[in-house]
Amino acid sequence: MRADQQRNQLLLGTFVHSKSKRELEIIHNAAIAVDAAGKIAAVERYQGSTDEAKTQALTKLGWKVDEVEIHATKEGQFFFPGFIDTHIHAPQYPNAGIFGKTTLLDWLEKHTFPMEASLKDLSRARQVYTAVIRRTLSHGTTTAAYYATIDVPATNLLTDLCLAIGQRAFVGKRELKGRRDIVEALEDECACDCLWLTAMRRKVA
Repeated sequence: MRADQQRNQLLLGTFVHSKSKRELEIIHNAAIAVDAAGKIAAVERYQGSTDEAKTQALTKLGWKVDEVEIHATKEGQFFFPGFIDTHIHAPQYPNAGIFGKTTLLDWLEKHTFPMEASLKDLSRARQVYTAVIRRTLSHGTTTAAYYATIDVPATNLLTDLCLAIGQRAFVGKRELKGRRDIVEALEDECACDCLWLTAMRRKVA
């Protein structure tokens, strides 16, 4: 939901959600009222029709129908909770699908680090970050954990865009600047894998 939303909303129709890992609940002829702050204000379920559910919700909250933004499902449609993506490298969105036949470190050096460095230009960062937020939202991702870049202004911009466009997000500033940083980080976490680290150090040298 957009941060600048000022109208209450009423969602009408069929709702599907998981009550547990093994239990799926399907609710027909229901209404969920969402206030202007983005919080669920009322839930009306198991009504004879969506019109009844709408009337019940509006009456309970004292809302006027002409002051409410209404969204209703059509035949075969339903509402469901948004997806949560716990790991997205937002700066790498333009590089999606171009890995090719190479090693991970070579790919990082050739594609990832140059792309992330280019986002110091805030106009470029705005273009890339707006695209990834809108694309993930269009696929139902309402909450995301984003990795940004080492650049603070660009990272702050990603946070601002998530808020403005309407995606709940956790945004982290990246600290790795290149291959040597990757090797040092891996050394901290995988000190036991000496042979692998030796090979990586030779590649960096």
